[in-house]
Amino acid sequence: MVWLWIWVLQKQKKYPGAIIKFEQTLKINPYHSRSYYNLGRIYWIQKNFDKAEYYFKKAIENNPENYYRKE
Repeated sequence: MVWLWIWVLQKQKKYPGAIIKFEQTLKINPYHSRSYYNLGRIYWIQKNFDKAEYYFKKAIENNPENYYRKE
């Protein structure tokens, strides 16, 4: 249910709320690659490319076989 709520926040472009929820998820599970990936997407959309790169790299680091990764 929580993921649905975060997805709705993203779709409504309520990025600050989605960022908070993804960060809370990472406090509970610091290996959750999907949260890192989604934070990267949000920061990319906001043109904060340094943060986006950091979170994309963390997503790959935590799950090298991540299906988001494109060779």
